[in-house]
Amino acid sequence: TIGAAKNGDLLQRVSLSVSSENFAMVERLYPFRYQFQSIFKPETSQTVLFENLKITNKSKKNRHKVALFNLKDRQVQLYSSTDKQVSITPAQARYFIDEDDPSALEKQLGLKAKAAPLRQLETSPIDRLTLLSSIRKQVQKTERDSHYLVTNGNALMTYRVQLGNQELIQLGKNKIKAIKVKIEAFDFVKDKKPASGYVYAGDASIESSKTASQPSQPDYRHPPVYVWFSVDDRFLPVKFVNHHALGKFVVELVSEA
Repeated sequence: TIGAAKNGDLLQRVSLSVSSENFAMVERLYPFRYQFQSIFKPETSQTVLFENLKITNKSKKNRHKVALFNLKDRQVQLYSSTDKQVSITPAQARYFIDEDDPSALEKQLGLKAKAAPLRQLETSPIDRLTLLSSIRKQVQKTERDSHYLVTNGNALMTYRVQLGNQELIQLGKNKIKAIKVKIEAFDFVKDKKPASGYVYAGDASIESSKTASQPSQPDYRHPPVYVWFSVDDRFLPVKFVNHHALGKFVVELVSEA
């Protein structure tokens, strides 16, 4: 939790760091550093800001993206730059959220606004890190099947999240109980599911997916991702598995600090 916004809404921050520094071959050939963070309202799971920062040894490959969510007008303004920069601090993020001047990011960080904001008239979408927090709540409530409206700042996607069974999984030297979750991403425009089938940010009245129609030929944005959440009082995401043409990509929790 990073405190309250100017309007009194409680704000929470979740961040993720990814680095090649522990993998000698990758570090030698293509070193990279990623920093992701999302700030959202924990009460309603509404994203208010997200940041994606990628730094490589080649300046042209650097990417810094920040999106501000205007919850009142239900639109998302994306800012970007290829300059090497550091991640936004929680204090800076609160300032950008509270600041009435929409050009604050351009003035302070040198980020350029995308020509037009992403507009969604029905409701406010969420970003992927807020999605992970929302799925954690879904697991806690044992809601078997839910849909979420998600954005990366450029496009809208629908995510279908299905809860599986409890399993014993190996993490290091230990075996722990975890719930397996399947996550599928679809193109929002081509998918054409009815709005009543989605769980929208800030709207807890919509049931999970009882009325949602499934596409006959789903347009996947990426292969399904499988996540295991620990069965304890924390419900931590402890393992991720994604299958690609080149093999299986696995991420496992090594520390709960």
